[in-house]
Amino acid sequence: MSAPAASIIIVAYNSAAHLGPCLRSLVATCCDTCEIIVVENASPDTAATAALVAQFPQVRLITSLDNVGFAAGCNLGAQHATAPYLVFLNPDTVVEAGWLPALLAPLKRDPTIGMTTGQLLLLHQPDTINACGLVSHITGLTLCRGMGLPRGSFPSEQEVNAVSGAVCAIRRELFGALGGFDATYFTYVEDTDLSWRVRLAGYRCVYLPGAIVYHELCAALRPAQKRFTRNATAPCCCSSICVRQRLWCTGPCCCLVN
Repeated sequence: MSAPAASIIIVAYNSAAHLGPCLRSLVATCCDTCEIIVVENASPDTAATAALVAQFPQVRLITSLDNVGFAAGCNLGAQHATAPYLVFLNPDTVVEAGWLPALLAPLKRDPTIGMTTGQLLLLHQPDTINACGLVSHITGLTLCRGMGLPRGSFPSEQEVNAVSGAVCAIRRELFGALGGFDATYFTYVEDTDLSWRVRLAGYRCVYLPGAIVYHELCAALRPAQKRFTRNATAPCCCSSICVRQRLWCTGPCCCLVN
C-alpha cells in the first residue's frame, strides 16, 4: 500500500464482541487507502481484543498499560498515526461503502473546514438517526443532533456546532496544534471540547450526510451505566470546559450558533 490517506483510530475497552464487525466493514471498504489503529485501553478482555486484531493483518494494535479513558486513548492512537488525516471511530460501529471519501473530501477541498462528522445511524434501527453532529445548548446540555428522527432528515452538507466523537475526522496537523483531545475528560464531552477549540481557532465543523456509519449505542457500557447519558453528564462537564479552557466568555456564543 502507498502512503495512507487517513489514519483510522479506534479505542477499544470491553469491545471484543463488537470490534469484529467494525474491522470487517473497514477492511471491506477502505483498507487499501488508510491505516487502521486499534488502541486496547487496558480492558479486562485485552487478550480477546489482541486475538481478534491478529485476524486482520491490515490492523495495528497499540496496547495501553492503563485505562486512560477515551480522550487519552485517541491521543495515544494519534501519536502512532502517519497519515495527514485522523479519523476517530467508535468500536461498536459499522461503516457503509463510500463513508471515508465523503468524510475527508471537505477537509481536502476547503481549508476553512477543521473537522467533519457523518450521518450516524442506529445499528439495529438503521432508518433512525443517532446523531448528525452535536448541538451544545446554552444550558450546558450537549445533544445528539437529530436523535430519533428518520434517516435522511438532514440531506445536505451543513455546518454544525460540534462533531460526534463516534465518527469524526480532522487534519493531523491541526489536531497536534490544538493539543488533541483534552485527556482530563475521561469519557464524554471531549468531542464538544475539541470542536469548540477548532471553531475558536477560526475553522468550521461540518456534517456530511454521505458519510454513513451505523452505531450500536453505548455497547461498551454495563447495563447500570446506560442510565447515565451524555445529557446527564454534560452540564457539569460543559461548565468545566468553560472554566478550564477559559471559554466562559465565548461558550454561550458557541452554543447559540446554528
